[in-house]
Parts: sequence; C-alpha cells; structure tokens
Amino acid sequence: MSSELARIELASAVTAAKRTGRIPDASVVLDHFDWMASQEGPVVLIPFRPQRIFLPAKWLVMENYPLRTLDARQRLQFHSTAIPAKPGPGSRK
Repeated sequence: MSSELARIELASAVTAAKRTGRIPDASVVLDHFDWMASQEGPVVLIPFRPQRIFLPAKWLVMENYPLRTLDARQRLQFHSTAIPAKPGPGSRK
C-alpha cells in the first residue's frame, strides 16, 4: 500500500535518471509501476485529492522542470489558491 505521491515521486526520479543518461527510457519503469498499481496489480495506491493538483504536478516533474515531488505539489497548490475567485451573484466587480 502506498499513495499517489509515490507515483509522482517515481516519475520525478526516473525522468531525472533519463535526463542524465542513467536509464534509456523512463516509460518502461513508469508503465510497469502503473501496471503494479492497477486493479490487476499487487500495489494499492491511496488516492489523494484534488486531482487537479496531481496531474499538473506529474507534468511538472516529467516534462518541464527538474522539480521534486513536494516542490511541484507546493507550487501548484500555491498557484491554485492564488487564482482569484469569480465574482458571485450580487457582488461588485
């Protein structure tokens, strides 16, 4: 049993290993982990919410920046809380 954070941390680690040439293909490791954490696999991931944080955090650690898991989550959490709320009915703009 583990959490969804383990998937993001693994994505960060194997992507960093790919970037530095220590492994040829990060997707092999990630695909295997995804199978292990699937309905048929032996690993159970405890889901954390909100989903809107985890998908962008995974993107940050894999595609864009050499960030570690908590750095990505904290940056996205800050960004999501810093976005101004839409004015409600009867409020002034």
